[in-house]
Amino acid sequence: MNKLIVHNNADELSAGWDNLATSYFQKKEFLIHCEKFNPCSQRYYELYDAELISGAILYELPINIFSFAKKSFKLKTNVVGIPASVSSSGILGDKQIIDYIKVNEKGFTLGLNLKTKTNKFSSGTTLPTIIFKNRFINWEDYINSLRATYRRRINKATTKLHKIKVVSSSCSIFTEKIYGLYLNVYGKSDSKLEKLSMDFFKNLSEKFLLTTFYLKNKVIGWHITIQEDKKLDFFLCGVDYNYNQKYSIYHNILINILKKGIENKAELINFGQTTEEAKCRLGGVVEDRFMFAFHKNKIFNFLIDRFSSSLEYKYKIPSMQVFKV
Repeated sequence: MNKLIVHNNADELSAGWDNLATSYFQKKEFLIHCEKFNPCSQRYYELYDAELISGAILYELPINIFSFAKKSFKLKTNVVGIPASVSSSGILGDKQIIDYIKVNEKGFTLGLNLKTKTNKFSSGTTLPTIIFKNRFINWEDYINSLRATYRRRINKATTKLHKIKVVSSSCSIFTEKIYGLYLNVYGKSDSKLEKLSMDFFKNLSEKFLLTTFYLKNKVIGWHITIQEDKKLDFFLCGVDYNYNQKYSIYHNILINILKKGIENKAELINFGQTTEEAKCRLGGVVEDRFMFAFHKNKIFNFLIDRFSSSLEYKYKIPSMQVFKV
């Protein structure tokens, strides 16, 4: 018979938790960091069948549940996900743990970023994740494999960096000015979740790499990545939109991430979610992600079913042939 244990602190999680994790963002170390620098009533489910077979990460957040439909309706929500705006799922291992979440949680619950759809509850698509599968020896090999149109676009963007200094460091150098560029990007997002603090970034593990773009002594863009084994993850970025067009800052951020991954022999580069077309023009491919929603109250549950299509992300990404045949 299955046994459920609910923890209110990540440091109470069992030794087997990290074995179920498929990304660093699901691991105990990162969850402890989130608790310290982004507290939002986190709790963790562990489901056992002799041994740990499933886990779930939950937190609370008032969110606009109809953001994809361009409507506004904020609701206190139990989010099944990572409290740091990443594309990793809040479910580890066997999905049957969702049944236990439904029994235990009160109010509205929203699960994000599942790789497969669940048919037990109201469900649908959420923002897809863009993945780059690296098969290239080096950057030159990648550039030479591109069709002319896409190669010209990259060359045009990187040429604009001739006045820009690119510096890699730990996140400990994070300043208020660097943080301000994150707020710029956050403010423009159509799918806002949690807004992270400056201390969240400044105290990230040494495993994270901050890459900063300087125009003279002024920071005009940055991004954070983390590489574990053969996988490189793009975490978050910041952009000074006053300089974005002139220096193609956001485009160059994506190019820099890709180049870093190829040079570091990453087999998989996770570009994360949003700006899908820009990432696909670099050779990224779309991986669908799914969500589920339910409410303890039967009437609310009926309404969720009725309006479930308004919760979904429906944008159709045009197909692209980036590489030579």
